[in-house]
Amino acid sequence: MNSFVKRTITYFALAVALVLLLWMPRKYFAPAILLLALELIRELSNGFNGHGNKIPKWILYFACCLQFGLFLLELPLGSAYFFTVLILFGHFLWIKSQTFEDLLISIFIVTYVPFFLFPIIHLRDSYYLYLVFLISITTDTAAYLVGSAIGRHKLIPWLSPNKSVEGAIAGIVATTLLGSLFLWYFQVPLSPILVLFLAIAAICGELGDLFASKIKRELGIKDFGNMLPGHGGFLDRMDSILFIIPLVYFIYHAL
Repeated sequence: MNSFVKRTITYFALAVALVLLLWMPRKYFAPAILLLALELIRELSNGFNGHGNKIPKWILYFACCLQFGLFLLELPLGSAYFFTVLILFGHFLWIKSQTFEDLLISIFIVTYVPFFLFPIIHLRDSYYLYLVFLISITTDTAAYLVGSAIGRHKLIPWLSPNKSVEGAIAGIVATTLLGSLFLWYFQVPLSPILVLFLAIAAICGELGDLFASKIKRELGIKDFGNMLPGHGGFLDRMDSILFIIPLVYFIYHAL
């Protein structure tokens, strides 16, 4: 089976999985997000461990589950984050072989994954849940189509040679327009600040993609995993969404 066929089959499987996730009953939605978080932690930890670090995966799993439980109790996000970081501090002091670099990477992982991902649970019963994926898909699609057609100026060629300035601008504009139309359809009063935040969300999605590319380049890997044939790991598909979720969560609560 060639690469194109693999990617196509996996793409449709992911589309079906996304539909099932969006329509999943609330009692199953939160556990599904937890399982996804644990898989993302596994992929990131394996990437750093393969680079010579000693990341305590099982401690991170426990910290993630603790953060998940505290988050479901609707404690302030800072409280849940504090306790997970406290566990990592304790492990660093207790285990002699743990280096300060390992500690910082572990803190980064429990920030990058559960702290960025879990707010989507509170979006479950609102149309803002769909807005997260609308922003991600629109930004990626518009950037790819316009970049392929008229992209002449490379965005960050040494990091992602296929991304162009024209494509990035198209992704921001398309997402802002479509996101505004989406919110207008649901009778959300549009304001300049809300439209601005939609544009920022699109920028965050593009930054999330570049951020993950930077990590992979530093680790010397092509993909974070191989569970999705032709697409790599789940983190390779979630990199932009992880940066979008906190901003949509903020829009949902503050605007």
